[in-house]
Amino acid sequence: MRVKQRTKPGECARVRCTAAAADLFCPRHEEEWREEGSPPVKSESERVNPLDLDKELQDQLRQEAERIGLAVVKVSKFLLSIPEQRNRLSKMIDRAAERKKELEVQRTSVTQPLNQVLRTINGWFKPVTEQIDSFMREGKRVLKEELDRVDAEAKAALKAIEDAGGDGDAATFLAAHASSEVPEGMTAVQVYSIQVVDYSQVPFKYTVLNERSALLDLKAGLDIPGLKLRVSTELRRTGR
Repeated sequence: MRVKQRTKPGECARVRCTAAAADLFCPRHEEEWREEGSPPVKSESERVNPLDLDKELQDQLRQEAERIGLAVVKVSKFLLSIPEQRNRLSKMIDRAAERKKELEVQRTSVTQPLNQVLRTINGWFKPVTEQIDSFMREGKRVLKEELDRVDAEAKAALKAIEDAGGDGDAATFLAAHASSEVPEGMTAVQVYSIQVVDYSQVPFKYTVLNERSALLDLKAGLDIPGLKLRVSTELRRTGR
């Protein structure tokens, strides 16, 4: 029966149990503990850290690998002229297969606690990193929208000035010369994707749709019926 390293007053000491307890365990785990013969309890802190086995385990596996390596060299020289010799090698192969299964069980017993710890630690960080990703994604979206707006207004203002023969009020000239330059630390990157205009016209070689192949051909300037190249711009952090 494993108990927590630290237990809150009035809470069951059994790992992962938060039920109320008058003594060490809640009624359910008290009963289980007694059914097991009331063995001494070990806290989480008393568990063997898999990393503490690292040196011993590495030595054991290294020695075994060396022994098997010698067997690999010798196997080509085995005398196999009679059935008994062939049967002997077959049994050795069976034992090797069983040993491989045993090693997998042993490996899993060491990695499973580590994986659980990693999942727990990743769970601490994930909510923060997800919010950071959301912030960056939303920030780049509104930034791009503003740059597109400034650019569109500048083009409209320039056209208005041209249509007026070079004349315009101060606001129009100001808009025409407004900067839509990408902010410092950001880079405007063209992003290519495919837009299906008419699927019925798409050649057979693209119908599965091998998007990578179709995208490469479109970027190379090939005309593919039913498809067209769509180019958009994304903002990415410089140096990423």
